[in-house]
Amino acid sequence: AGPPHNMKPYGLEAMGALRIEKGHIAGSEIEGRTTMKDLGLEGFASSKKPFVGSVLRKRPVLEDPKRPSLVGLEIIGNQGATAGSLLFAMNAPAKGHGEGW
Repeated sequence: AGPPHNMKPYGLEAMGALRIEKGHIAGSEIEGRTTMKDLGLEGFASSKKPFVGSVLRKRPVLEDPKRPSLVGLEIIGNQGATAGSLLFAMNAPAKGHGEGW
């Protein structure tokens, strides 16, 4: 195991992405609040024929523009982010208190 076999550690996010790509759904994908669009998989959904979940994905609550959405962040530079890091808009004064989601 390990380096002699070109094996490298990976995180839970990578494992979750691989599981989704393989088509093994579980947890948040089947609890009714996560859509294929949220996961960037809407291109795999047929627009011509029904499939499991095709009716449910059109629920108004899932199409609400004010609905929370998933985002990706790219860290520029080599420093990285540490646990508890806060995000601020560039050149904008900080307001309020950071209390998480």
